[in-house]
Amino acid sequence: MNSFEFIMILKSIIIGLGIAVLLQTISKMLRGIVRKGILHIFWIIATINQIIQHFWASWRTIHPDWTYLEYLLAIFPAIILYLVSTLLTIPKNHNENLDAHFIEQRVPFFSLMMTLIVLFTIDDYVFVQGDFSRNIIRGSVFAMFSFLAYSNNRNFHIAGVVILIILQTIWIGNWSFFLSSTVA
Repeated sequence: MNSFEFIMILKSIIIGLGIAVLLQTISKMLRGIVRKGILHIFWIIATINQIIQHFWASWRTIHPDWTYLEYLLAIFPAIILYLVSTLLTIPKNHNENLDAHFIEQRVPFFSLMMTLIVLFTIDDYVFVQGDFSRNIIRGSVFAMFSFLAYSNNRNFHIAGVVILIILQTIWIGNWSFFLSSTVA
């Protein structure tokens, strides 16, 4: 077992826990335990997508010698994504609108998401040659998250998560093209 495989075991466990938490929330929604909230559903979709994207992009962090700080940089985003997932869970005996519940927890949620953007940017410069164009997108998303952290307007939040899902879709398309051109 090489060092990358060793690191990916812990990362896989943490990521699996985050996905399990989100799937439990979706299961509760499907069973009708709570009133569904479109905002909450969109954030679950965006978060699952982000977790999968993070795991998928982890292959680029392969290198022979790892320092402890590099190890933490590789693991910490998975931990933050797990914490974000826990903020999207439905509390016990919660029968209220999930959108209102999400907006109540927006500050810790977006604080974690902004921390994630900073970590992904640092990750780019440590593990791969950082590309400035990615920082423009990340900076824009960081600014949007900063705004949403302080706004309690549901319509702004819905527009923000829709924009994020569109950006994620474009990012995945570009990443897929990059992978196919690398292999070819």
